[in-house]
Amino acid sequence: MRLWHWVNALAIVVLATTGYFIASPLPSTPGEASANFLMGYIRFAHFASGYVLAVGLLGRIYWAFVGNAYARQIFTLPLWNPKWVWGVLYELRWYLFLVKRPQKYVGHNPLAHFSMFFFMLLLTFMVVTGFALYSEGAGRDSWQYKLFGWVFAIWPNSQDVHTWHHLGMWGIVARGHHVAPESDFLDGLWRASVPRRIRELRMIHRPRTLILGIGNILWADEGFGVRAVEAFHARYETDDDVLVLDGGTQGLYLVQFVEACDHLLVFDAIDYALPPGTLRVVRDEEVPCFTGAKKMSLHQTGFQEVLSAADLLGRYPARLALIGCQPLDLEDWGGPLTAPARAAIDPALSAALRVLSEWGVACRPRAEQDMDAARLLANDIDYHAYERRAPSGVADELGD
Repeated sequence: MRLWHWVNALAIVVLATTGYFIASPLPSTPGEASANFLMGYIRFAHFASGYVLAVGLLGRIYWAFVGNAYARQIFTLPLWNPKWVWGVLYELRWYLFLVKRPQKYVGHNPLAHFSMFFFMLLLTFMVVTGFALYSEGAGRDSWQYKLFGWVFAIWPNSQDVHTWHHLGMWGIVARGHHVAPESDFLDGLWRASVPRRIRELRMIHRPRTLILGIGNILWADEGFGVRAVEAFHARYETDDDVLVLDGGTQGLYLVQFVEACDHLLVFDAIDYALPPGTLRVVRDEEVPCFTGAKKMSLHQTGFQEVLSAADLLGRYPARLALIGCQPLDLEDWGGPLTAPARAAIDPALSAALRVLSEWGVACRPRAEQDMDAARLLANDIDYHAYERRAPSGVADELGD
């Protein structure tokens, strides 16, 4: 796909440059005609690039049929989808500096999708009118005229076809501004190591996801988020673009992880003023309003501040989800999770799988024999080791 992109870009540059000189020829120079074939070379470069562009267009159409949903994306416009229309308007506001941050998408964002749809129409128009004009020189017996001669039934005067073809060139040039950001790729290609760049190319358009558990396991149900992410890591495998992390009470140290992700899923103990063990999932703009049941001290930074810092850095995640559990006890120093919080872990993992599925994140169950080795916490603070050191009455109640 990237090869197609850059071959097209090069062909369009050659076509636009040579097409301009074909429409506005260079002044003739004195001497023999054989010594002044510059316009002939310009026309040859134009025709050759036109063939390259046409073959690339056919290849792109073929890929729309055999590729995935994103390969077909630019050939249709989901105008009936309110979410897509809202996305177009949101991206327009982003380009006009009316919102703080862009949304992130797999594939083209809605505005780019809209733009690429009309670009493909314009590209098709240029290929059709270009071959129609070419057929004038190739003759009525040529395959070019047999396939594209119908254009002259619409514009009997070939000069009109020339004019529309010329205007189409300016339309493509006007849209060509989007090539400029791609220079970041070329710049990075020189500065970054090849293996790293290959990984980035493999991951292009794949959002980075952070699955984070926060809380303090020393204060009973305050440790719910840590225990939930620990259980998730033990039971499920993810791809390389997903990071599963015990955030504990690291506060602002977590900013470096939050700003690097596109999608953020958080497990935490949240005081919703609901019955103990109640789960609630909140999304996106609601998330900062709910993070954290309490702070251990005035010096501890809450997760709201972490999100605010990421926002100030311009690296706020595009999608957020918080899976919170209503705690029962936050004052039992050294105590384990209470029964309601412990019972909420499995439903919390089910809720996480639903959210991740919506985001296109694949989670695969680990083989049972691998679960013990897949430990997120070490130094005997993992769930089972910590519970074994709980008071005997609690330990008897917990069992397995």
